[in-house]
Amino acid sequence: PLFGFHKKNSKGKWIRRFRWVYIEVARKNGKSTLVSGIAVLMLAFDGEGGAEVWCAAVDKDQAKIVWDAAAAMIELNPVLRDLIKLTRSKSLAELTSNYSKFAPLSKETKKMDGLNVHCGILDELHAHRTREVFDLVKDGMSSRLQPILAMITTAGVNKNGVCYEQRKYVASILDEESSEENDAYLGVVFSIDEDDDPYDSDQWVKANPCLDISKPMDSIRENAKLAKVSGAARINFLIKDLNRWVDGGIRWIDKVKWEACGIELPENLNDLECWLGVDLSIKGDVTALLKLFKGDGVWYVKPEFYYPRESLALLPPELKVMFKRWEDEGHLIIMDGHMIDLAQIKDRIVELTSELNIKEVCVDPWKAHQLNHELDKLDIQTLEVGQTVKNFSETMETIDGYIDSKFILHDNNPVMDWMMGNVEVSIDRNDNIFPRKANDDRNNKIDGATALFTAAHRAFIGGGEPSLDDYLSNPIQISL
Repeated sequence: PLFGFHKKNSKGKWIRRFRWVYIEVARKNGKSTLVSGIAVLMLAFDGEGGAEVWCAAVDKDQAKIVWDAAAAMIELNPVLRDLIKLTRSKSLAELTSNYSKFAPLSKETKKMDGLNVHCGILDELHAHRTREVFDLVKDGMSSRLQPILAMITTAGVNKNGVCYEQRKYVASILDEESSEENDAYLGVVFSIDEDDDPYDSDQWVKANPCLDISKPMDSIRENAKLAKVSGAARINFLIKDLNRWVDGGIRWIDKVKWEACGIELPENLNDLECWLGVDLSIKGDVTALLKLFKGDGVWYVKPEFYYPRESLALLPPELKVMFKRWEDEGHLIIMDGHMIDLAQIKDRIVELTSELNIKEVCVDPWKAHQLNHELDKLDIQTLEVGQTVKNFSETMETIDGYIDSKFILHDNNPVMDWMMGNVEVSIDRNDNIFPRKANDDRNNKIDGATALFTAAHRAFIGGGEPSLDDYLSNPIQISL
């Protein structure tokens, strides 16, 4: 239908009916192949002189996916190969006979202003945090007679972004009870319905028009099994396999499962190997020191929390009450002043290294330069663990599985319980996950959780046993 319908414009000239197309479908259903075909058609077969075809995305690598698919089509087809000049080193396709071109575009591209767009393709629109690229491409179409803006995406989590805005607009056009009309806008959404059981395999075809063609049913079955036992996997399953939007992110773990891992920890943990995770703050957040002990087939979690007294006034009333109660119960240490006392934190780390069998002290390097320097003067070196997708994604998935299997046990600290419940996850296009505060609210603290991720990354993923050289040069390793 995109190319099959025409209408007369205000000057009586026949032009293409549709200028806008929004296609939303689960992953691995041929999105890139579809729009790459549209791009080639608009470049070479639409009769537009000097046509500019752009594929835009959040970064160059994503923007090149559609261009690469189109380039493969051109190379494999003798007619297209003779007609269109490809320069792979520049990611450029040209129809030299009428000065038309097709190239990828992203926020990283220089001189994005001044586009003269005949066809704009916005790939994975849900990943666009702002509407900047959308507006640039849209505005660049204004001088063309019959341009197309093709938006193609899978569902996401940002319901305040331009993608969900377009989705809602499509829904209003398709709603028979709505007065909204726009015969220049073609919208197609493949998704399970809101009241569908996501684990009912009979419903999956709604989100996957290429089911068992480009996307095997068995792969969805396996993802459904994982989704039943993992919060992160459930988010991934709903979004990527069933094309269902989720509200600003879904909580990372099941609170009931986390609480089921709470026990009275063994009294003598001092001889067990221990990784100390440090999430340092200055005044706005909680500082967390988290001890992760390696037991016999299990891991024990024992955190400590610190917060500046004068910052209590900045908290919402209900949170202020919680913090004071936790102080009275001994679960939260309130420090005098308006900032965290780094000297006291340093002294506590030194004390812990003398009391426990610490393998590594693991600290996020952000804001930790002074602490590192002070510890270094005491011959305590630190090992930095940055809060990155690379460090946290696999670690979080491992912890999620350990919680489900009760391989992680904790001491029922209510501050830690609250923080673990505040963790939502963001998912990138490679299905990596990263923690964020629930509803992006700065008052939903997650410092204890990030301290756990920091320690666990070294203990589970990146640490292992230190080498002989490590022991000789650093009797105690501390990772920041």
